[in-house]
Amino acid sequence: SMTDLESIRASYDVDRWVLAGHSAGPNLALAYAMYRPDTVEGIVGIAGGNFMNDRDWHRAYDDGLAAGGDETGDLHFDSDPEVLTQLNREWKAFIKSPDVFRRLADLTMPVSLLGAGMDIRPNWPMRQLAELLPHGRYREIPGAGHYPWLTHPDAVAAGLNEALDYVQSRAVK
Repeated sequence: SMTDLESIRASYDVDRWVLAGHSAGPNLALAYAMYRPDTVEGIVGIAGGNFMNDRDWHRAYDDGLAAGGDETGDLHFDSDPEVLTQLNREWKAFIKSPDVFRRLADLTMPVSLLGAGMDIRPNWPMRQLAELLPHGRYREIPGAGHYPWLTHPDAVAAGLNEALDYVQSRAVK
């Protein structure tokens, strides 16, 4: 949540920081940036970032999952289903806020989104965000799935370095 991120920032006594996240992480980073724009130097997102709840997006995701997509290798994530349900409910309410897109469009920090070309989660919302944000940009790793570091580690490293260079070169000093 916003207060959790703010607690982390304050506990490390950091004035401004670059937030980076994967999957739902860019969503949280952007929401936090709307909450505390004065503290966010920039944002880097990998295979995530969307502010919508679209049937076509969900249908494409479900079809990809049913077709055996979204390989995670040996990755395993333990999570509390009740917490996830609550987070999803809160996120869906948040993205329905009447001013959410106005607030996104008003963000001045650089945002670099790195998509995965073969992600079963459609990338069009990331592309829309990159166009909406005044200093947003979108790049893509062709052939990569949702966990691109498993199959394309060199491309991820290069993409992250490029994204951080972009953020650093456009950050307000």
